[in-house]
Amino acid sequence: MKTFLSKAFALCVLVAATMLDTSKSQGTGFYEMKNSHLSCFPARNNKRFSALIDLHANEYQERYTLKRCKVLYRFVELCIPSTKEVLKFDGETVNADIFPKGRAVYNDLLCYKMRCDAQNRVPEKQLVAGQFGKHDLEIFQNYLRLKVCIPAWKLKDSGEPTILEYDY
Repeated sequence: MKTFLSKAFALCVLVAATMLDTSKSQGTGFYEMKNSHLSCFPARNNKRFSALIDLHANEYQERYTLKRCKVLYRFVELCIPSTKEVLKFDGETVNADIFPKGRAVYNDLLCYKMRCDAQNRVPEKQLVAGQFGKHDLEIFQNYLRLKVCIPAWKLKDSGEPTILEYDY
């Protein structure tokens, strides 16, 4: 009888823990993938350099190509791979079945502010869709406040890069 009661108690605890766990989170979503998001942290960089770059958008988004952009070294953002868990969302969602599966990010990104030539022209509006719904974006035509994010890796004390490895 004691064994039966202890098994029943253990089952009740397991069910209660499962209920508590699912009630606090709406999950990460069917199409969520581990480390498919970025968490970005503002930082100050004291390493001086000078860089003038062109950014060639892929063939599907050529309208977003930028020419003659000066990279500003002082204030940056360090963005690291993260897994998002939605705790609460009260907005309108989109049909995720029409989108390809997200991809994991295997490295950090270091994002620099940049100033680009005023001759650049990108679309003024862009409709986008993501897990938090559809958004009709108005894109600012301020070429003094853009960012470029480049692949980066945090270094260990030994100088070796922190490399993320995934099972998938």
